[in-house]
Amino acid sequence: GYFYGASKLKLSVHDFSRFGLMLCNGGVYNGKRILSEEYIRLATSGHLLVREGHYGYFIWGLPAGGFRLSGKWGQKCFCFPERGLVITYLSNMEEGSEAVAQSMERHLL
Repeated sequence: GYFYGASKLKLSVHDFSRFGLMLCNGGVYNGKRILSEEYIRLATSGHLLVREGHYGYFIWGLPAGGFRLSGKWGQKCFCFPERGLVITYLSNMEEGSEAVAQSMERHLL
């Protein structure tokens, strides 16, 4: 009954960005409702408090507002609904290379 997110989900940077845009727009993409506003609110709100902030349904809250989606090897999609901003990048960073991701996030955010 549980989906393991690292199980071969493959998205291009464009598709990953479109997913983030749909979340930023409260479940609407290209004028069409995909998910309910209530589900988006629940998915992006904190259910667990962790070192980095709060954690929802596979979605991490950001201290500066907004939220991010993260892939297993450093792929990221940052969403800032109040700013109407989505920043997405793909990568293939092995575990232990967090310094690269942290530098990228500092400069992007």
